Amino acid sequence: MPRLASATPSPPHQAPSSTIRAPPSRSPFRATPPPHEPSFAPPDPHPTFPALP
Repeated sequence: MPRLASATPSPPHQAPSSTIRAPPSRSPFRATPPPHEPSFAPPDPHPTFPALP
């Protein structure tokens, strides 16, 4: 029976994990685009344009 109890708390435990992963994903997204996305490389010299959005 302990297996069933473990299976129940498993789903609810993963639910909050997804919510916490969403907010932090937005923060690192801004710091990761420059090195990760080559599109952000050209705007590098123009920190005023990307800073507005």
